[in-house]
Amino acid sequence: MKLLRALLIPALAFTLALLPARADNGQPPAGGPPGLQKKGGVPPGLQKKGGVPPGQAKKQGRELPPADVVVTNPPVTNAPRPAPPVIKRTDAPPRGETPRPAPAPEPSAPPEPVAPPAATPPASPPPAPVPPAIPPTPPRLTNAPATNPAPGRPIIRPGSTAPTAQQERELNRELARVNLFWLSPQNKAKAVAAITAETGVTDAMLEAQARAYPALRGGDLLMANVIAARANQPAAEVLAAHAKDPRWLTAGAARGVSMEVLMDAARRTSARLR
Repeated sequence: MKLLRALLIPALAFTLALLPARADNGQPPAGGPPGLQKKGGVPPGLQKKGGVPPGQAKKQGRELPPADVVVTNPPVTNAPRPAPPVIKRTDAPPRGETPRPAPAPEPSAPPEPVAPPAATPPASPPPAPVPPAIPPTPPRLTNAPATNPAPGRPIIRPGSTAPTAQQERELNRELARVNLFWLSPQNKAKAVAAITAETGVTDAMLEAQARAYPALRGGDLLMANVIAARANQPAAEVLAAHAKDPRWLTAGAARGVSMEVLMDAARRTSARLR
């Protein structure tokens, strides 16, 4: 209670001191509050700053214009804009004169005639393929009867020459292979087939000749039938003459059969037995 009483008494005294000082309508005296009457109503800290706080004084110095400068906006007018300057052409003729026509271009030289392109010849067709060469087929020999007007006489043909010893050896070497198969019981059938394929005689006729001339072999029967077919004579006459002259090249030359024909027949028959 003592503390409350000590606080209320000064406050009440202060309030009572302010009440007589208020004038009409409850306004404070012209001098302001008692603390501000002597200093013109300006707080002590603002007297040197002109009544403006220190922080705002610097901002107003930068932002606000001077007091004697009046800022006004320019008046809005509807005056027309100035017309753009007129550019006169220096190449235009004066008014009232007819413009001169432009000079005609000089005629250029006519183009040179171009020769038409030469006609391309048509492409030639590709050459026809050449068929492979076919070896000649050996003629089939037949033992036809002689038609010579003078039987027994040899037919002399041009181009026949006397055989040499080397050619006889080559022929005998080919005939020896045929004789080897002829004398073998297991291979005689092959020899007979090779001889008939070269001469064209039948197996029966070849067996009959072998029985008539038992001393002869397969190679001898081969040469006799080849010479008989080429010379158009019976094989019996050729076999009979062979008993007197065993050289087949000589017998062939005497009847117009060249040694090349006999050599080719012997080689082909020997090749069939390989």
